[in-house]
Amino acid sequence: MESVADGTPLSVHSEQCPYCQSTMESLTRSWASIRSAAAEPTPVPPQLVPRVLSRINAERRAGSGRMELVGERGTLRIGARVVVGVARAAAATVPGVQVRTGTFEGTRLTLDLALHHGSALADTELRTRRKVDEDLRQMLGTPPPIVDIRIVDVW
Repeated sequence: MESVADGTPLSVHSEQCPYCQSTMESLTRSWASIRSAAAEPTPVPPQLVPRVLSRINAERRAGSGRMELVGERGTLRIGARVVVGVARAAAATVPGVQVRTGTFEGTRLTLDLALHHGSALADTELRTRRKVDEDLRQMLGTPPPIVDIRIVDVW
């Protein structure tokens, strides 16, 4: 098989054995269609690059802020990536939800979600908001930030 795929020479046995020859001819014919398909240029969907860059930029922005909790012993500063990470993990546990991006700036946490086709949007959004709120409240020990949920895709 490797000989057909990468063009390496056949072993002496494979060159002389009629069974191997028959198999190699069949593989060569099959592999020709694979080579032909691989040679065709694959067009990039028009919105793919902007969508990827948008997600990368959103992830970069997610780490730009922080949350400060003032207590008796001082101030606890929690990086935005931590807040977003907890929120993403919480949202991902809700059936029918895929988290696309998350950002935290100032006092607002924004999650962009994709929902499974057929999910009740309002119900899934409410269950997601409650789960994120519960997990952040448990982690922070104080009321969580304002959570904005945007449904940006369906899968």
